[in-house]
Amino acid sequence: MITQLLRLAVAAFSWLGLPLVVVAALEPEESSQFNGQKVTDFGLRAHDGRMLDVRDFRGRPVIVAFFSSSSSESRAELTELIEIHNKYADQGLAIFALAVDPFETPETVKNVHLLIVTMRLPFPVGGATRELANDYHYKGR
Repeated sequence: MITQLLRLAVAAFSWLGLPLVVVAALEPEESSQFNGQKVTDFGLRAHDGRMLDVRDFRGRPVIVAFFSSSSSESRAELTELIEIHNKYADQGLAIFALAVDPFETPETVKNVHLLIVTMRLPFPVGGATRELANDYHYKGR
């Protein structure tokens, strides 16, 4: 259901040429009220070593997803995001995944890289700060 809604939203916003920002927390319903709002700028290092800045993606659909490496729900969401990425990346969709482990569960930070490798995440992944998570209305633990 979530995947179908995201696909429809990405397709509609892309077709209209409008920017789309989706902020995912625990459930999309919790954060959908913030869709389309100005995002807080941040950057991540891509798998190929390039620095990616969210400002470079203005005018394109962007999904910012927060996850925990120790959460099975987060793994399920990341799996859906991989599918969405594979379908829409060539149409301009950008996905940024931010691990909340650094401030939620510091003892699991070492597991983030393992998760990236084992799940073969095709989009940039970085560590979130509490401030950035708050800016994006993260409602985790």
